[in-house]
Amino acid sequence: MLVVVSLGLALDQLSKALAVYYLGSTSGPLPSFLLRYFSLHSVGMEDFPYRPFAPPLRLLGDWLTFKLALNDGAAWSIFSGYPRLLALFSALLILLLLIYWHKVAYRDRFAGWGLILIVAGAMGNFVDRLRMAVVVDFIDVLIPLPGRPPWDFPVFNVADSLASIGVLLVLISIFLSHSHEKAEEEEGTEEGSSPSELALKPNAEGEGGQAEG
Repeated sequence: MLVVVSLGLALDQLSKALAVYYLGSTSGPLPSFLLRYFSLHSVGMEDFPYRPFAPPLRLLGDWLTFKLALNDGAAWSIFSGYPRLLALFSALLILLLLIYWHKVAYRDRFAGWGLILIVAGAMGNFVDRLRMAVVVDFIDVLIPLPGRPPWDFPVFNVADSLASIGVLLVLISIFLSHSHEKAEEEEGTEEGSSPSELALKPNAEGEGGQAEG
């Protein structure tokens, strides 16, 4: 687990740094920038030093773009303005997830991997909030909707993606567990009713024989 969480955290933090380097107001070689970027502390929204941001980088037209954005709240900017409180909440959430993972990982593979990815995602945004009091987002996608204009999904980052995949795996685990329990109940019901059905068959045959006689 530690390896997966560490890799997820490293991927998230490096991708955010590269997004700031290529889409923010930066100068100098990349190694020097990385040293400055990872030394930032408590800058917040207003004092983020790499403004103004460059125009979005379009990868698949308007469907997938890299657009630098800052968020001092949670998803969809809820609880905006309380990054430290959200950092504390993230720390408590990570602790609870680790406890739950310890209980279920050995008996449910989907849930175990899902919880690992959720922890990795939570760690990525937790580090941003704790270090800079703001989260860096840069992935912007349009989601097609039948009969309606595309939905411009809120800008997100790699940490959000890892957490979303983790939630999906947990939901798959719940669905498979429910299906398995339902199948076992149906099988148990059929096995429980078979003796009575067997007991009724001779009576039915006997009644039929008497009627014929």
